Amino acid sequence: MKKYGFHMTVGQALEDPRSRAVFQKYLPKLVQHPMVHMAKGFKLEELVQYAGKGNISAQTIAAIRTELEKLNL
Repeated sequence: MKKYGFHMTVGQALEDPRSRAVFQKYLPKLVQHPMVHMAKGFKLEELVQYAGKGNISAQTIAAIRTELEKLNL
């Protein structure tokens, strides 16, 4: 079974249909961004640190984390 969470890379998260759907729901602009390929090697926790400052609310980050963890059940 695949383990979903913020330890995944952006590439892993976007290549998997289940985790991609979570990001499409909360961060559709990220999923559609033409330069998202440049971030594919970043772990999600790193992306949140860089992009989260002023761009992604703490509530959105918490919701994404919760939904990814639910995928592990």
